[in-house]
Amino acid sequence: MTDVSSARRQFLLHTVEQALPSLLEFGVIAPPASPSSFSRSSKPSSIDTLRLEIDEVSQQLLPELVGLTDAFGFSDWELDSVVSFPSLLVSIRS
Repeated sequence: MTDVSSARRQFLLHTVEQALPSLLEFGVIAPPASPSSFSRSSKPSSIDTLRLEIDEVSQQLLPELVGLTDAFGFSDWELDSVVSFPSLLVSIRS
């Protein structure tokens, strides 16, 4: 998957995650059977699957994070982050 398609997928998944309250309220997606429904022995709910997919795509984009944010001209202050320090990213991934 290319960086552009990963970034696009991350944006779409994040948008869906932000809309979860409305999606649950209107019955677009089913709520989990119980608050702690996700375990290794059970099938994950649609919400768990969404969040697992966001984590996976985030891990794919992490090595390119500095380049992606610099390409859009965001400052660390605007992002409320310190992504311009690659050494910090290495320690975060470990």
